[in-house]
Amino acid sequence: MRSTLSPAFTSSKIRLMVPFMEEAGNQMIAALMKKTAETGGPIQVECKDLTSRYANDVIASCAFGLKRLKLTLFSKDTTNFFISLVLDTMKNREENNIIRPDMIHLLMEAKKVGMSFALHELALHPEVQERLAQEIKDTHERSKGKLDFNLIQNMQYMDMVVSEVLRLWPPGISLDRLCCKDYNMGKPNKYENRDFILRKGDLVAIPMFSIHRDAKYFPDPEKFDPERFSDENKHLIKSMTYMPFGSRFALLELKMLIYQIILHMEVSPCEKTCIPSKLSVESVNLRLVGDHWLNFKIRQ
Repeated sequence: MRSTLSPAFTSSKIRLMVPFMEEAGNQMIAALMKKTAETGGPIQVECKDLTSRYANDVIASCAFGLKRLKLTLFSKDTTNFFISLVLDTMKNREENNIIRPDMIHLLMEAKKVGMSFALHELALHPEVQERLAQEIKDTHERSKGKLDFNLIQNMQYMDMVVSEVLRLWPPGISLDRLCCKDYNMGKPNKYENRDFILRKGDLVAIPMFSIHRDAKYFPDPEKFDPERFSDENKHLIKSMTYMPFGSRFALLELKMLIYQIILHMEVSPCEKTCIPSKLSVESVNLRLVGDHWLNFKIRQ
């Protein structure tokens, strides 16, 4: 299934999706600015809801071309049926942690790479937010406001920030892989006399969340520090200890969201912000206690 769908997510195809993402982002920013103007000051926003709405709009545009194509071959009732079918399927999978290797899953993955967590960390670390905002502003002025794939991909500090977000909040808590042949792991410790052997057919779980927060591999692991991924430091990261797997589509969507929000808005904690960050035990997906509430105000 993945080999069938992968051609839709090559770099050349993803480049064509940037205008759709930009359009969805512009609509989101317009709505935020309108709400801010109505209140005359900062507004409180639940970021998981905001980013889910944005991701749904992007999926509708990139996967189905609903707005551009208008689906004139079908009646309005038929169109609404298929839109509802897709959105209801997405909602059901998210609520029940259902995973199937199809197009909807590949697109939903974008919502799980940390959009709301990225905004949360930027709000809690204003010095990081301001440095990123300056890079975004410089890039925006240099390109005269024209967004494209290469522009986003070449933003060094943006990449550092996103990499650190995905270290702290990886798309999945763990990975599982099926062993395809017997493998001798050696003796597990100095007290054991027998080797530990993985047998063909064994399921191997890889605890990414725990590895990413292990002080053996990442000094001061609970600290949000994009400098870990600078050119001067990223070589210090040990091989196979950083596994934030996410599709290129999802990563581009995350960067586009951050670019457009931070260009126009300043995010900061509010009284409902979860500080210190604490994960909810009521959801199988990564989610903060009390949800992801932040203040949004127009950037001066």
